[in-house]
Amino acid sequence: MTLLGLFGLSFSFGGCWRSPGDGVLEQFVAINDSLGAMKVRMDDHRAKLPPVPFADLGCPDYQVLADSLAIALDKVEQAMAPVFSDLAGIPQDDLEAGDKSFTNAHQGEALFTAISEVYDIASRIAPDDSTRTRISDNRSSAFPHSTPEAWRAAYFTHAPRAAVVTILSKTQRDIEQLCGMCDNALLKACLGKE
Repeated sequence: MTLLGLFGLSFSFGGCWRSPGDGVLEQFVAINDSLGAMKVRMDDHRAKLPPVPFADLGCPDYQVLADSLAIALDKVEQAMAPVFSDLAGIPQDDLEAGDKSFTNAHQGEALFTAISEVYDIASRIAPDDSTRTRISDNRSSAFPHSTPEAWRAAYFTHAPRAAVVTILSKTQRDIEQLCGMCDNALLKACLGKE
């Protein structure tokens, strides 16, 4: 049977033709919904936890380190907000969404810089080699790009809005988990002091 014959057969049995891209787009939307629900749970959980009282535990220098990382995390959130805002009104399948939001007022560059700063601070404040190695491994797999343009080309150029939202949401979770890992390592180091 020819390709044209297969197309006709599938059209007559299946009704309208669905492209493979439709299924992928639906999967991105489902992932976005799942990541959104996870963010709500994590934010709720984080809101219930008091900050680690490093000063009360005899480690005021660790408090300064944890605060510097928290400030860097806030900068990521602030840099992500306008990108998510730009993406909110764009159709899920718009292939220019990533480029548009990335280049609008240099938002992508600002976000890249904020994310890089979190990784740099986390590497500097990590209290032990094991944590520094985990941070380095995390960065090389989750955020391996050295320039904003390389990051844009890899993840945002010709990517549908749904994929861009998924990538940004995952990046947001990765950064939050990185900060939690550093806080835990600082707490262990503080409690291990004599």
